[in-house]
Amino acid sequence: MLNTSKKIAEIRKLLIKNKIDYYLIPHSDEYQNEFLPNYSKRLEWISNFTGSAGDVIVGIKEAYLFVDGRYTIQAQNEVNKGQYKIFNYTKLTPLNLLRSKKARNVGFEGDIQPYFKIKSYAKSLGKKTNLIPDTISEEIEELKKRYIKNLEPMATRKSSEKFLEIASQLSNLIGGSADLAGSNNTKTKNHKIILPGKFNGNYIHYGV
Repeated sequence: MLNTSKKIAEIRKLLIKNKIDYYLIPHSDEYQNEFLPNYSKRLEWISNFTGSAGDVIVGIKEAYLFVDGRYTIQAQNEVNKGQYKIFNYTKLTPLNLLRSKKARNVGFEGDIQPYFKIKSYAKSLGKKTNLIPDTISEEIEELKKRYIKNLEPMATRKSSEKFLEIASQLSNLIGGSADLAGSNNTKTKNHKIILPGKFNGNYIHYGV
């Protein structure tokens, strides 16, 4: 199974082969959905980021993940920071990055990226930047299919626990469970139990 570094390495081979400087990978699918079926989880496949919004740019030497404020902590926990530089959109946008890099050839998947977005990019980046659709998308899709085919199944409660491990780090989020906390995996290592007279925790034990 390909890990993140190997996936990026494979894409970079395709970039060099097709003379592409940077490749845009959005979270959304061809219908601009937020919550996606497995075959459309291109952003998760390339970065391990499981949030419902974001963008990736893969370059010959560097890769970038862009997220909004909801996912700042989650991205830091899920994504290999040795492979990706992570930015909040308020600090840097994909368009501003491409502009700063003076990108010559930028690839994107024409069936996924909205027309108005590409039109806006073309106007902002100017004639010195070529926006090139569908140059390597089919080859990336083939890599994805091989990866998804080898995914191991995971119980719903286990995938829920993985999410709670991230969400429980938020200072304003309180969780809890009754006597099935152990089997339902609702209490994580980041939870601190709220006790009588001690309300600085983030987890409530309650009975039924």
